[in-house]
Amino acid sequence: MYKKLTAILMAAALAFSVTACGSISTSSSVSETSASDAASSTDSSISTAAPTDAEVIVFADSELDVAIKKIQKKYEAAHPGVRIIYNFDAGTTLASEIIAKAGADIIITADQTAIGSLDEQSSTDVNPNRNNLINSSTRVTLEGGYYAGVLSRAINPDGAAEFLSYLQNNDSAKEALKDAKDSHAKEIAKIESQNTAAESATTDSAVDSAAVS
Repeated sequence: MYKKLTAILMAAALAFSVTACGSISTSSSVSETSASDAASSTDSSISTAAPTDAEVIVFADSELDVAIKKIQKKYEAAHPGVRIIYNFDAGTTLASEIIAKAGADIIITADQTAIGSLDEQSSTDVNPNRNNLINSSTRVTLEGGYYAGVLSRAINPDGAAEFLSYLQNNDSAKEALKDAKDSHAKEIAKIESQNTAAESATTDSAVDSAAVS
């Protein structure tokens, strides 16, 4: 009886060992297949990635922040592969950065003196240092009274010229520029009104103080 029980236990142990080995082998096979599939999927993803074809670097007045970003979305949608990169600041600051050799393709500003300081055909009063950085043939006036020009040392002059043409001729772009000018004018009027009110309050307070004394 004891020998039979021992034989049965040994047989069961052997069967479990074979089953376990088979299970490990199957699991390893699945892991290798999954890794192979993942690698294949990754390789396919890398090979089909589309590179960016070109960038147009735009230096523009701070007041054009919203307008340029609106224009950017529509322009990039119509020109796959092209990216509009922007830098916003005051016109005089932008001109100074460009003179200091900051990388830019196009400048857009309401400051006539700022863009004049870069124009090769400006008078010596406006451009005394002869910073001939804008080709006069590309200098234009956009909707809203903004001045623009392609820089003579533009990294992407063709892309800049095409974008400038879009700003001149596309209805939605012209509307965005006009809205920017109107919004800025309202903001300036509001600030001036607040300043006038503050000055008036200060004057009234001074008069009241004088009357009391």
